[in-house]
Order: sequence, then structure tokens, then C-alpha cells
Amino acid sequence: GQIKTAWKKGWGYKEGSGTHKEFTDMMAMKTVTSRACKQIVQQYGDVFVVDAAETSERREYDDTVAADVAYEVAENANSMEFDAEVVDAEIVEDEEPVLPDFMKGE
Repeated sequence: GQIKTAWKKGWGYKEGSGTHKEFTDMMAMKTVTSRACKQIVQQYGDVFVVDAAETSERREYDDTVAADVAYEVAENANSMEFDAEVVDAEIVEDEEPVLPDFMKGE
């Protein structure tokens, strides 16, 4: 009953004909989804929409960066000779880590 009442408010609804008659199940799902989303936005604001958009933008950016890096590696990796220069390095023995008192096993 509520769905038909909502449909009657719209300009495209014609009783017994048209899209609502041919695709009743899809139009009912569309109406219910729309009303549910409207209630969520009225209760919580558009925080979910903004968060979803930001997350989507981050994913697209990350995908673009990953594609750029993959291209650079494929095109340029191992394509240049390096001068091999031996550098003397001082080897430092690992020292015992200093632990806070609460982590010491006493």
C-alpha cells in the first residue's frame, strides 16, 4: 500500500499501465531502496556518501600509482649499467637492545 501511494505521487505513474505495471518488482525495489537511503541520509547525514567517495578516489589513485610503477619497472629495470665501486664499510656488531624495566624478565 505504501509503495503504491508513493508511486501515485510521481509524475510517471499511470494506474494499470506503463513501466510500473510491466516491471512491478523492479520498481518496488527501486522505491524501497530510495526510501531506505533517504532515511539513512536524514539520520546520519551524508557521511557515508563522502566516505565512500573518498575511499573510491584513494583506490583509483593507488591503482594509477601502481600502474605507473609497473610501467616504469617494465620499461627501465636493468636497462642501465652501473659503475661497480667497492666501498670499505665498517661492520658494527649488533648491540644488545635496551629494554624498559617492565619488559625485563626479573
